[in-house]
Amino acid sequence: MKRKVLSLLIMLLLIFRTTPVLSQAAVTDGPITEYITSYNDNDYFDLSIDGDSLTVGGVCSGHDINWLWVHIAGNSTDQFKIDQVKYFSKTFRLSSYENNGSINVEISWGEQQYGTYHSIFWGPDITLNCISGVWSFCINQTVLDNNSEKFGQWFNPGDALSSQNSDIISLSNSMVEGAKSDYEKLLRIHNWVADHIYYDYDYYRGKSTNISLAPSDILLTKRTVCAGYANLMQALIQAQDIPCRIVHGYALGVSTSGVWTDEAVKTATTNHSWNEAWANGHWVIIDATWDSDNRYMDGIYHDGGVRYPKYFDISEKQLAQDHKIIDRGYTSDQNIPADWAQGEIKQALSLNLIPYSMQRAYSSNIKRSEFCSLIVKLIEAKYNAGIDGVLAQKGLSIHDSVFTDCTDTDVLSAYALGIVGGKGGSIFDPGGEITRQEAAVMLQKTAEVLGMAKSDGEIIHFTDNRTFASWAASSIGFISSVVDKTNNKSVMGETGGNNFSPCATYTREQTYCTVLRLYHAL
Repeated sequence: MKRKVLSLLIMLLLIFRTTPVLSQAAVTDGPITEYITSYNDNDYFDLSIDGDSLTVGGVCSGHDINWLWVHIAGNSTDQFKIDQVKYFSKTFRLSSYENNGSINVEISWGEQQYGTYHSIFWGPDITLNCISGVWSFCINQTVLDNNSEKFGQWFNPGDALSSQNSDIISLSNSMVEGAKSDYEKLLRIHNWVADHIYYDYDYYRGKSTNISLAPSDILLTKRTVCAGYANLMQALIQAQDIPCRIVHGYALGVSTSGVWTDEAVKTATTNHSWNEAWANGHWVIIDATWDSDNRYMDGIYHDGGVRYPKYFDISEKQLAQDHKIIDRGYTSDQNIPADWAQGEIKQALSLNLIPYSMQRAYSSNIKRSEFCSLIVKLIEAKYNAGIDGVLAQKGLSIHDSVFTDCTDTDVLSAYALGIVGGKGGSIFDPGGEITRQEAAVMLQKTAEVLGMAKSDGEIIHFTDNRTFASWAASSIGFISSVVDKTNNKSVMGETGGNNFSPCATYTREQTYCTVLRLYHAL
């Protein structure tokens, strides 16, 4: 579903839009007096209400945005100049609009004070209500609650990866060349698709039946509809080994009234598709369709021109203004962590401490090679460098011939750092399971690699300490006295009845929580 983007020509033409505002039925349960429009640090608006004052702040970089122009209830205000790389803030008075009940706030940008301005927020994008003299932002609570519930559903980033063909990979690589992070790669791919692909209005209006949703076909014809945009975005992003999925929902596009009616709020019918991709430790919401104003109409390609990345990493509150999530994917029960572990594993996922390949089967026992992969992730996170750089910094290197049954880079790196050893006879046994006391030894050695030679915490005297192996006793004492600074939990604690259970196996979810606690303890 495609949405129109308007341009304003200051001093020559001013178009007042008559889009209806939200009804009182859509008022939130509690007053919302502040929110951010996007989590993109380089392009976002920070909106707040204090009494009868509306403050519009934010950062708008990466464009030729030098001036902003705000309309309140259709009335023009003074344009104000901004610095593209600095936070700006402008306050407007709302007292003269108290009798309106609901008003729209529209924001446009321009390169010069007098010239062409382009809309960013228009119509009901930002609506304010005044009830009994109290102003608040109007965001449909039912839609916001629905989206929040969907966001709360468990979905492993590792489940949103898929291999792509060589042509897609080559094109994707050309888009992101020089990008310094996965987040920057997402933005570049989003910008390319929004700039180069055209929404097929001929197909949408029934003038043509010739349409394809396949990425390879879209790249040839340069036109498609929302599902095609989402498919292409997913393919290009996954080509960078970045998790990406397609979200299906209902959006207030050109086929709707543009506002949340009771029928629209309740609908379970989908009319639009967009994407979520994993970067910076969270799902980045991306709607390239709505950020592109390119149109294919009557057999002609119409370039939409300049645009603002409004729907890149859009916030949940801003998304709820015009998008209702209906389906964002499903994770089977066996690939969801136990309730007790979910909070910490969510944190570990957000810190990218868990490899994509290990984001499933959480209750299964951890393998020796998997434990090494987790340790390497932890070390890379703490050093803010790849494991090769860490090894080089310490004057170390890996050797493929160390073990006859394993050439895994993570295993060899952990071995070079002195964290793990073999089982004798050049055997590592990568698929073997580890016991809790073995884990304690390896975790202590990891802590030492990361600069923690001793712990100032209180050593736990376990009831079953006589069952500890002599080579593990001191490590158990050490790692049980190291605590997570965010929750005061021991990196490894008791299993019940003040027992450590040294010979018990260690599950994936237990290991993930352990590694997270060590991360916070260091």
